[in-house]
Amino acid sequence: MKINIKTNYKGYFPVPRAMLKLIKNGLTFSELGAYIVFVSQVDYDDRHANHGVVIRDDKELAKELNCSSVTIFRKRKSLIKIGLLYEEDGLTKITNFLPFTLSFAKSLASLSPEMVQKIFTNKQEDLIKMLRDNTETQEYESGNEAESGY
Repeated sequence: MKINIKTNYKGYFPVPRAMLKLIKNGLTFSELGAYIVFVSQVDYDDRHANHGVVIRDDKELAKELNCSSVTIFRKRKSLIKIGLLYEEDGLTKITNFLPFTLSFAKSLASLSPEMVQKIFTNKQEDLIKMLRDNTETQEYESGNEAESGY
């Protein structure tokens, strides 16, 4: 990673409990902890050029977490392999940080483990399209039900 910014300890992001379902789908406890660390260091401000990017490098995170940069590197690569992170233009990005927004986090509670897995591992743009398509399908089906009553 090419960005070198000090670790951010200000602000917050919601951690949806539904994220624990990722463990049922094969994520380890250690990987879940690493994922939360990376998510906590994403630039969430859509006005910034680094929006959606993990803006701390491995050395900075290792220093703050009292571990080696090799450990951070391995965890990052592991999460990339799983699909929770991805690399683009030499930067590490969260595949989908939408679940860590207040409004979206509330909606995850009733979803199946399979759907939660899809939400976290599909790129944000793909998830938004999938949700739009689902909403349009539901509206269409609701419209058809209303018409069939006539």
